[in-house]
Amino acid sequence: MRDHGTPAELEHRRLLAVQGVLEGYSTEEVAEFLGVDPRSVRRWVAAYRQAGDAGLLARPAAGRPPKLTYTQEKIIRRWLADKPTEHGFATDLWTGPRRVL
Repeated sequence: MRDHGTPAELEHRRLLAVQGVLEGYSTEEVAEFLGVDPRSVRRWVAAYRQAGDAGLLARPAAGRPPKLTYTQEKIIRRWLADKPTEHGFATDLWTGPRRVL
């Protein structure tokens, strides 16, 4: 599962982990401090040793790109926070087929 955060935040977390290990902290101590699995810390250190800072860069998320823009998604989330009757539907349930009255 992909971690949450911007690519810059993910890269910063990885760099902190590597710095912690290079400063002498154990993998487990660094992982606990950052709230990640020790295997991730070991993987990041190995990537850093192999490719330097470039090994810590965030990769694009796999999968289909979203069809909605961030703004469109925010608008829809606001709509779904409202009652369906506020949008012209007969009941206050968002489930099932809908037809505007």
